Amino acid sequence: MFPCPARILNTALAGVLTATFACHAAAQASRVDASTLVGKVMVGYQGWFRCPGDGAPGNAWSHWSHGVPSAATVAIDAFPDTSGLAPASRCVVPGMTILGKPAYVFSSWPRQTAQVHFQWMRQYAIDGALVQRFIADLDGLRRENDVVLQNLRQAAEDNGRTFAIEYDFSMDYAGMSDDALLARVQADWRHLVDDVRITASPSYQHQAAKPLVSLWGLGFGDDRHVDRPALAQRLVTWFKSQGLAVMGGVPGGWRAGNWSSSAAPGWAAVYASLDVVQPWTVGSYTDEAGADWWRDNMLAGDIAQARASRQLYMPVIFPGFSWHNLNRAAPLNQIPREGGQFLWRQAFNARNAGAQAVKIAMFDEVNEGTALFDIATTRSAAPDQGSWLTLDADGHTLPADWYLRLGYEIAKVYSGRAPNSATMPGHPGPDAMAATCGIVAVNHPLAINTSIRSCDGRFDLTLQSDGNLVLYQGRGALWSSRTAGHRVGWGMLQEDGNLVIYDGAGMPYWSTRTAGHPNTRLAIQDDGNLVIYQGRQEIWSSASCCH
Repeated sequence: MFPCPARILNTALAGVLTATFACHAAAQASRVDASTLVGKVMVGYQGWFRCPGDGAPGNAWSHWSHGVPSAATVAIDAFPDTSGLAPASRCVVPGMTILGKPAYVFSSWPRQTAQVHFQWMRQYAIDGALVQRFIADLDGLRRENDVVLQNLRQAAEDNGRTFAIEYDFSMDYAGMSDDALLARVQADWRHLVDDVRITASPSYQHQAAKPLVSLWGLGFGDDRHVDRPALAQRLVTWFKSQGLAVMGGVPGGWRAGNWSSSAAPGWAAVYASLDVVQPWTVGSYTDEAGADWWRDNMLAGDIAQARASRQLYMPVIFPGFSWHNLNRAAPLNQIPREGGQFLWRQAFNARNAGAQAVKIAMFDEVNEGTALFDIATTRSAAPDQGSWLTLDADGHTLPADWYLRLGYEIAKVYSGRAPNSATMPGHPGPDAMAATCGIVAVNHPLAINTSIRSCDGRFDLTLQSDGNLVLYQGRGALWSSRTAGHRVGWGMLQEDGNLVIYDGAGMPYWSTRTAGHPNTRLAIQDDGNLVIYQGRQEIWSSASCCH
């Protein structure tokens, strides 16, 4: 993270203290409130990708393919766009090319991967991640010393996002007793709390002031999830005894009277004991009409039931679905994304029905084609070998980050910063291509005592006549350059990417030290953060200046 810019000349102690407070205030301005899920847009995060040579103990391909990747063995439908990732995160795919050049995927193992992913979450105003922790993989995660989880925690803290553990109970339970499973989960949670100390993180997500844990797979009516209500109740009761708020990942038909087998005797009491209900909907409908049917026949009754039980209802929405390479009998593009209309409709319907928070499945799930992050835009942007689902599959020309941009707009709705609308924004996202306000272009002088305002009108950037560059919210300073006392001439974001303040003689006395980054822009964002971007890459920000 970038440090606060150094002072060039000495100032009075009072000025230093004021500036220090302002810098920390700027960091807090963009930090997500971790005390509640209300108003939040969370994403599911797998973090399960590995490659040979990435430093992980297994030193093997994991979740990209069945063995070494090839057109016959790949297990993903959406191919990730890795252009925004650090070189340490990228893995060359043997035998695969894109327009004749080597094709790259990524490993979840390097810390740089988590940092970039959570930086994207911050850039697109996504509040945090429910980190999947598969019960079947606990031994392997322990052998890895939980490096990925610890990297995710650090990235969440560095980027002002939140995270929470979501235990996924998908596994083969043959030969495992209820007591053995309960003991396995209890031991792992104690390890996470006592050894990894995840709940001590200021970024750990809470609900109703209690640390949150999610238990996914309660009552799906098969032997690959928790299919016995007595066991599920023991799990919920134990986690509550640890002072936690418990979220349940339950079937879409969880409510009594719905069509799911989970409404069988015993499950109603389990579901009523949850603090948060998260029904799984991926595959329950396949188009906008189906999403509307779900709204009319499921959402309203679900939310009423949750309210009656004093629970938070957190519906799951998803961009689309495709798992042809994972399941070769399934068609490619099984549930089309419709250029984002499908995801937007679900988000609108859930909010319109009264949902106060939402989970988007998933951030990095390329295996089932639900990934929110950057994926290949056209067939020519994916490997020459194999079959791939790309963003133009439904006839739309879209940027790689299109669904992150939609996530940004969904987050604005759920946080109350924008009205809920059935019409998907035509130019979603926070970047300069969409914005005509809150942007300082290259070589555009910052005039003295003239404010540049954020798009929502809440934040102002002013180069003051006393030589100080200050970011204000109302009359309160969130951040400053700590340069009061200079005879200021002008400020400018230069062509080399450096934001510089000059004195009256044309001599520089402060800069962001970001030279070497052409094609940049300075953004005064609606989250109270002052950011220099090169394309989509954040190269400096006021929020991270003090870390």
